[in-house]
Amino acid sequence: EKIKTLEWEAVKSIEKEPSALKIQRYLTDFPDARRLPQVLEAAKTLPVEEQKALQPQLKQRLGTQDVPQNPEQTKPEAISTNPAVSDKPAQAAQTPTTEKTLSKQSDDKTKAAVVDKPTTEQTTKKANKEPAKSNPPATTPTVEKKQDKQVGDETKPATTAEKPTSTQPKDEKPATVAPPKKEEPEKEKTPSEEPSPPPLDANSDPFRPQMVRVKGGTFLMGSSKKDKEAEDNEKPQHSVTLSDFSIGKYEVTQAQWRAVMGKDPEELSFKGCDQCPVENVSWNDIQEFLKILNAKTGKKYRLPSEAEWEYAVRGGNQSAGYTYAGSNALAEVAWYDDNSSSKTHPVGQKKANELGLYDMSGNVWEWCQDWYGNYSSTAQTNPTGAASGFDRVNRGGGWGYTARFCRVSFRNYFTPRGRTDYLGFRLVL
Repeated sequence: EKIKTLEWEAVKSIEKEPSALKIQRYLTDFPDARRLPQVLEAAKTLPVEEQKALQPQLKQRLGTQDVPQNPEQTKPEAISTNPAVSDKPAQAAQTPTTEKTLSKQSDDKTKAAVVDKPTTEQTTKKANKEPAKSNPPATTPTVEKKQDKQVGDETKPATTAEKPTSTQPKDEKPATVAPPKKEEPEKEKTPSEEPSPPPLDANSDPFRPQMVRVKGGTFLMGSSKKDKEAEDNEKPQHSVTLSDFSIGKYEVTQAQWRAVMGKDPEELSFKGCDQCPVENVSWNDIQEFLKILNAKTGKKYRLPSEAEWEYAVRGGNQSAGYTYAGSNALAEVAWYDDNSSSKTHPVGQKKANELGLYDMSGNVWEWCQDWYGNYSSTAQTNPTGAASGFDRVNRGGGWGYTARFCRVSFRNYFTPRGRTDYLGFRLVL
């Protein structure tokens, strides 16, 4: 009953003031999404660029279901979750949607979605709104078909058991995805003891030559109250002090993943591009990758903390205060919605930031080590995020996202067992 109440309150907030971030949070926090039709209808009122940003995540959630188009939105990129209509901008215009059929689906879903709402709310809605309302970034997120394969793996968060009416993955059929069991926040787990893989020789570490040393320092993390583009979760801005660390010059590539794991990720989308960033790897997958890499190299590679990531993307103690990673002109430094042709690109092709780091804005979102949680206003030293939670942080924007998601302060999150073709990582040592 508490979850139902929280979900009802979240949907009311979305209907009152729709935003891409609120919808991403809803998709993450309420896996069985009883009121998804209302959320989808609210999504239609968003600007087209925000609808485009939500497409990957919505498609993962809805599988083969369709989302009605807003007649006022004339661009082909407006939200569609029909598998035949890709969430990638370059492909969206190729397959028309059938509005008449979709509208009927929307109405049917609406009736089911509002049955447990208070009568007064129904009355108000009929008086003030259109008919009851029928994904990433963002964000957030999210039961995928890929994830379902991992149920029962003790190293991953508790997940599915029953089959609700909502769906998420690209290839999943409607109303067949099992929701995560979110009884209690997951806590850190120590990898089980297993025989170590044979060590690599001295020249086999594919990352050592690409690690950039970052001098520690103090910076303001998050966004100020004056920043009109800032989301609520980017506030309050607060002081953070970090020690020295090393971070990868590039995002981890397909070839590097294969060198460690012996094969490509099972769900890799953009195959055959060795120097493109690896994607469709979950936070949990990366923990296994790190375990093998560290056993082979004798190093202690890890994911960056969210604070380390933001300090690095801003340019560390050499920061020039750019909006994006190394520039105020996003196209100079990033592959994103306007220039990516709906795919990843080889790392290091765009301009680097002040520290010589590439693709920290755009190309693929990057996993961080932290559990997602709200910021504190107090000064912190070497923070590591929330003590527990349901979702892990990811940052930086990606190939299918608009400029606002690629800002140095924008925060995103995803279930740690989630995999998508817009999410990868880079290493810290």
